This record gives sequence, structure tokens and C-alpha cells, in this order.
Amino acid sequence: MSAGAINLAKMSLCTLACGYIKQEIYNGIGCVDFSVEPHVVKSKISNELLELSHKYLIYGLCDNSIIIVTDNNIEFIGEAYRIQFGSIQRV
Repeated sequence: MSAGAINLAKMSLCTLACGYIKQEIYNGIGCVDFSVEPHVVKSKISNELLELSHKYLIYGLCDNSIIIVTDNNIEFIGEAYRIQFGSIQRV
């Protein structure tokens, strides 16, 4: 589910904070216009992710959280954060 959420984005981000060996940014399949960072813990959001948020809109999903996108509606269930322009806002 984590990798699937990452790959649904227009731009997919694999970060060191998410446990990858190196940071990778690549074209996802483009179902949504934002990127997803799974397994987020708000108090541990990394500087790496904050730096990337100046270029990409990122939704950080805590465990047991989901985003449901239908047509032009976005619904968040559970604890999720909008990370953009270096700031963090709960959605």
C-alpha cells in the first residue's frame, strides 16, 4: 500500500526518511497531482521532506491513514499532513 500510494503520484518521491537507501524522484503513473510520504510521524518530519516540499506538494500519511480521491474531491481519513513550502499543516 505504501509503494502503491507513492507510485500513484505525478512525481513519486522515495526519501531517506521513508527508509530508502538513496533519495529518488521519478515520474509516477500520474493519477494525482501531489506526492505521498507514507508512515509519517509529525514530530519526525525530516528536513529532506521539508526541502522537497518547496518543489512538490506532499501529503504525509501517518500509519492507518488514507486519501480518497474521486473526481475533484479529496478526502482524508486518519492523521494526514499537507507539507508545502516548508510548512506542515494537518488536513
